[in-house]
Amino acid sequence: MTDEVLTLSEAAARTGVHRRTVRAWIRGGRLPATLTPGGHYRVRASDLATMTMTATEFARSVGVCSRTAMRWAAAGKLDAELWRGSWRIAASEVERVGARRRA
Repeated sequence: MTDEVLTLSEAAARTGVHRRTVRAWIRGGRLPATLTPGGHYRVRASDLATMTMTATEFARSVGVCSRTAMRWAAAGKLDAELWRGSWRIAASEVERVGARRRA
């Protein structure tokens, strides 16, 4: 079985963020990616699903305030973990909760 390969725009749509944010995650080492011969990044869907977001990133993606995201995480309503005093929420939760539509 092959893993789905996504463009930055497709990865951004799945996580509800701008593609520049996905590029920043890649360049910052948070999200593994490959570079095509043409200079474009490609992300595996499985890597995107296992990546974690900050509570603020998650909140912006789904259109709620960050305090709401942190309450959901603390109540066990999200696949999240407390890491160094901050909530890290699985990026796959954006699809489950529903990403905010971007204009």
